[in-house]
Amino acid sequence: MSATMTKEVESLCLHLNDPITVDVTAASVQERKLEQYVVKCGNDDKFLLLYTLLKLNLIRGKSIIFVLDTNRCYQVKLFLEQFTISTCILNFELPANCIAHVIDQFNRGVYDIIITSDDHKNKDYNVARGIDFQCVDNII
Repeated sequence: MSATMTKEVESLCLHLNDPITVDVTAASVQERKLEQYVVKCGNDDKFLLLYTLLKLNLIRGKSIIFVLDTNRCYQVKLFLEQFTISTCILNFELPANCIAHVIDQFNRGVYDIIITSDDHKNKDYNVARGIDFQCVDNII
């Protein structure tokens, strides 16, 4: 059983035709080094810190940036665009086809940075689990 598999997800298996179970063992998973850093700074310094990390290539690869709400998504995007850092936005206010398109563009490498809100107002919008994202290197 997966650490994230709920009883509701398990119950869906009853409705599937010929479901299969994939067993991932340690031998089949490429070992990766997981690192976690914490930087405490005031709200005014967060934009500068993010810019510095990106421009100095201290953060490499595909990244998901979580912010508090939809307004902050656009603030961060507009700030980074001033420095020619291309990003895309994902939030619950977008129509479903736009959400699918943004995720597809991120997965295909059109964008390396996606900004999403950690807004829990809409329970159907569950980007926080990262289920649809491929090859993500950083979570900010």
